[in-house]
Amino acid sequence: MTETKKETSKQTELLDKLVNKQKTEEVKWKDNEGKQHTTKLVLKEPTSYVSMQLADLTNGEGSIAQMDEIFEILMDKVIVSPRMGFKELNDDVPEKLREKTVKYNNADGEDFKVVYKFPGYRAALRIMNEVQRNNGAMNMTSTISDILEECARDVDGKKLTWDDVDDADKLDGNAMAIFNDGFAMISEVVASKGTMDILMSAFQMAISKLNRVN
Repeated sequence: MTETKKETSKQTELLDKLVNKQKTEEVKWKDNEGKQHTTKLVLKEPTSYVSMQLADLTNGEGSIAQMDEIFEILMDKVIVSPRMGFKELNDDVPEKLREKTVKYNNADGEDFKVVYKFPGYRAALRIMNEVQRNNGAMNMTSTISDILEECARDVDGKKLTWDDVDDADKLDGNAMAIFNDGFAMISEVVASKGTMDILMSAFQMAISKLNRVN
């Protein structure tokens, strides 16, 4: 009987420690129609090692934060509720937002259609993040390259390339339009569920651990 009480006490103590390491926040975000929502977010305080990993990833190759890797760590080690993962996020994308067709007028004055297909959250977050370096400089070449690689297709489903962007019969004169439309399509999906706001809230909590005393 005494042993049972001791075991129960140990379990209670362990549970208290786990709960005390958690923090609850309300994240407010707006959907694509401007309607405000609130998500209750339960976060688990990460270890200092994990927090430092996250800090290192904010200054990745080419002075670009590796947000897809950062968010994967957050979903795995920091966010308790709602449960999140790239598979769950991808499965939850509304059907009407999964692709968008845009018609362009090329240099020859003819129409050419581009079908933008949502590339999945991992690629989407990488594209959204790489558009600007940590020093504020734009990174449009790499961003357009990834939009072409990951989500821009012709009406037959063929992947578009920089050669197509220079082809007078296809997209010549529309490089900036592809950048703007591809980026907007991806951003619309990510904004539809408040994903970026939720992940950034978790990120701020995780990073704050490193300088809490000072």
